[in-house]
Amino acid sequence: MSFSATNYQPSWTLFFSWGAFVFLSVNFFTGVLLSNVDKNDFIMGCVIAFTLLAFTLYPTVYLSIKYNINYSQAIQKFISNKTIQFSLIALVVLINLGWYSIQLTAINTLLTNHFEVNSLVSILILSYLFAYGSYKFDYEWLKSFGVITIVLFLVYLVSITFTLETDTINDSLPVSNISLWSIVILLYGTWAFSSSTVVMDVARYTKDFKKSYIAILLAMVFSNFLLIALGYMFGRYTNIDSFEEFVLFLGIGFGVLLFVLNIWSTNDSNFFSSSKALQTLGVKKQISFIALPLLSAMLAINFQDDLFSIIGSWLKLMGWITIPLTLFWWYVIFKSVVNDK
Repeated sequence: MSFSATNYQPSWTLFFSWGAFVFLSVNFFTGVLLSNVDKNDFIMGCVIAFTLLAFTLYPTVYLSIKYNINYSQAIQKFISNKTIQFSLIALVVLINLGWYSIQLTAINTLLTNHFEVNSLVSILILSYLFAYGSYKFDYEWLKSFGVITIVLFLVYLVSITFTLETDTINDSLPVSNISLWSIVILLYGTWAFSSSTVVMDVARYTKDFKKSYIAILLAMVFSNFLLIALGYMFGRYTNIDSFEEFVLFLGIGFGVLLFVLNIWSTNDSNFFSSSKALQTLGVKKQISFIALPLLSAMLAINFQDDLFSIIGSWLKLMGWITIPLTLFWWYVIFKSVVNDK
């Protein structure tokens, strides 16, 4: 079985394409969720989680570049059982649908509570808009749009976080009884599943493993863990504990616009990986564009505004699902090395 890519890109583009994928506003909320844990536990949890993510990313990035394959093609190449192939490819689509709809839920809350617009029509329009860029322009859109959203959102969040009055810090926050292990699983779960699967969909567009791996790790630091750290600081400074309070703090203006752009870029990447997976199963890209945004919008309309509990449970699930996948990819590398000898 042979696979080919038409347009190779420099490794540094992964900083923006993968960075846009993992630069998810939900990660900011993850930091807020953990804002009442001890600072030392939070820092240690971040270090351990990043190490685990680096361990998870190594085999997927390596295999995708070595064999010039995306995730779905890797499943077909290294797993012979057709039922397992279908299940693992379909799993990515289902997980992406979950992320896509959770983010649309945030937009739905914003529209209904503060703009009083017809949520059904608006969510449907936004759901298709968020997928259109990657549908129309493929990888070129991901890397370009990622530059805009990452830079603007980070500059804005950093500026408002560090302009807060230091005497507003709440040192009397109740100390959480969350264990260090639970913190690690929550933080690892932010992008553990995608790091063991769909990262291959963008890594395969590059040729130099070492440079690509470093670019992806840097993207994890600046687009994932920095956002989590800002959320942690935000929670300690402001006592924000709900999505609505967060939106009100940003202000119904430039801050919310950046928030929408952030969701846009991540959902673009979500659709990109889902459409690639479905193409492997014989589903045309046009059909994916019709079906996936529609399904995501319907899920978003039916979600309750309880993002924080949804996020926490979702991320823990992602962490646990990733463990066997990561071990499998390392087994594939080990087997490949043995066979090469």
